Amino acid sequence: MGVAEDKVRVTVEIKTVNHRYLDFFIRVPRGFMSFEDVVRQEVSQRLHRGRAEIVVTVEDFADTNRTVTIDWGLVKGYEAALKELEKTLGIHYQARGEHILQQPDVLIPESVAPEDVEPTLREAMHRALDNLLAMRAREGEALAQDILQRVAKLEALTQQLREQAPKVVASYHQKLKERVAELVQQVPVDEERLALEVAIFADKTNVTEELVRLDSHLNQFRTILQQEGPIGRKLDFLIQEIQRELNTTASKANDSTASQLVVEGKAELEKIREQVQNIE
Repeated sequence: MGVAEDKVRVTVEIKTVNHRYLDFFIRVPRGFMSFEDVVRQEVSQRLHRGRAEIVVTVEDFADTNRTVTIDWGLVKGYEAALKELEKTLGIHYQARGEHILQQPDVLIPESVAPEDVEPTLREAMHRALDNLLAMRAREGEALAQDILQRVAKLEALTQQLREQAPKVVASYHQKLKERVAELVQQVPVDEERLALEVAIFADKTNVTEELVRLDSHLNQFRTILQQEGPIGRKLDFLIQEIQRELNTTASKANDSTASQLVVEGKAELEKIREQVQNIE
């Protein structure tokens, strides 16, 4: 985004990529290093997460004569380097002066004072950030819809896990009864002892609390997605909690079907995690 005023144009380009925290890469023209603090201040007020690359260029269109100075220290340094090159390689430059003049920063043109350009820079920063945030808002709407669809899948998987839980206990009961019958054959099965073993198994594999917390976390996820302001870190925290409940459910369920449902849930959660990195 460029802003021109009094024959000076300031252009600000901002690119952002995913990052858990706010990080900067700032490039400003020679002689305008004080602009880095201005840029950092403006960006920090508007962005909260992401790695931001900001490039500032300043163009002076004034038609008045400008003073050009020579960096004599740099000239002498280049001259010494060329002589060393001649000595080492056994060669001779016929146009040593031209070679030196072609090197960067030997001739330094007079530039406009940074304090005179700062108001224009701030205006350019405001416009560039406005455009960036408007674009991110449009992308955010599509992103939120994608995340909500994946949250719905997780909710459906949680319901399937809830429905699977009693089947696991019933299956264990039947298999235990058959195994005991095979072992003792003609001896009657002790139903009370069998019932106790099944009760112990049911208690060990009970994932009711985990599923209740999963429902709660997913409901919170939906609520936070509708909030204004920075929400990325809140979602990061919830993702960790959901991951923990899924892991506990898988370890306690002791059932291949439940384990497969948890694997599917983790896959959806990982996709959500990747998407959340795009949210402030």
